[in-house]
Amino acid sequence: MDNFAPPAIIDDVKIGRASVDDADDYVKYMNTIGGESEFLAFGAGEYSRNQQQTAQLIDEISSSENQLFLIARHKGQIVGALMLQASPKPRLRHRAELSVTVRRSFWSKGLATVLCQQGLQIFVAAKVVLKVELQVRQDHHRAVDLYRRLGFQEEGRISAGLITNGRAHDILLMSKHLHQAGEGGFK
Repeated sequence: MDNFAPPAIIDDVKIGRASVDDADDYVKYMNTIGGESEFLAFGAGEYSRNQQQTAQLIDEISSSENQLFLIARHKGQIVGALMLQASPKPRLRHRAELSVTVRRSFWSKGLATVLCQQGLQIFVAAKVVLKVELQVRQDHHRAVDLYRRLGFQEEGRISAGLITNGRAHDILLMSKHLHQAGEGGFK
């Protein structure tokens, strides 16, 4: 497992690649954070995968060269996660979808930034993904600002893309090019 050192502001946080042993804790984490934020596509207890399905997902991502799953732990508990998921299809495998989550008690401490930076650095070095894409609620200003600081640009918008508490919210489609496409690969 690769381990990454977050800044000192995040005391005792260890970031590493997810393993199938993380599946149960990850399901619990996702079901918890669903109740901590209105910006997610699911609420408390609504995470759609069980432990077995999550273990299978982690295994698939771990064995893929164009995908990545990082887990951040503090005192043994998952406090953040980053997934970069891509298609195995040859015409689509150059694009990865980024998702990052952080437990409320770690908001505004730089953990999302560190997770994104680590994931993007790994992908830049690997040269297997050309473009990273994400979707974010348009009114999630802290997240939108983070993604812009990381070099993501808005590509489009889905009107009424998410409904929470009976209210429709627009979704921004953002992306970042990691490399330029060239003959036979990336530049």
